[in-house]
Amino acid sequence: MLRVPEHRPDVDESVRLLRAHAPAYESSGVALAVETYEQVATPDLVEVVTRVDSPAIGICADPSNTIAILEQPSQVIDMIAPHVNNLHVKDFAFRRRDDSIGFELVGARLGTGLLPIDHLYERVDPIRRGISQVIEQWLPWQGSPSATLRAEDEWNRTAVDFLKNLNAQESTRA
Repeated sequence: MLRVPEHRPDVDESVRLLRAHAPAYESSGVALAVETYEQVATPDLVEVVTRVDSPAIGICADPSNTIAILEQPSQVIDMIAPHVNNLHVKDFAFRRRDDSIGFELVGARLGTGLLPIDHLYERVDPIRRGISQVIEQWLPWQGSPSATLRAEDEWNRTAVDFLKNLNAQESTRA
């Protein structure tokens, strides 16, 4: 991520910092993926990666994170697609709060929420491009540690099966 609590560089400083380290990443065969998230607007993130212009610096696509700054996941995907070198595959949903006052952004089982996953895979094309895919979950608390762990295990199995099927479909198109 470009920002941490004790350091919040702007676009220009981020470019300078990444350019300074890009040659070491390149010579070491390391690819850095700067994640989409709510602290940096996606157009700014794309500007940073574009200006650094290094094969070692790309974007970790996690369009669910950008909901917090009211960016639409499909638009985020369109902006970042050419620069993606890693995927965080995480689904999400909105639900009414229990007290009926407002809404919450929560995790959803992969394939059941609002993540436009078909659009993500169509635009990013992770199979053909050899992009790593990381399952990430925002599993809601289930009332106890043991219940949450059981649900997480089930969500993970479901997500792995979902991605295996999706990747198989994508590989037949490639």
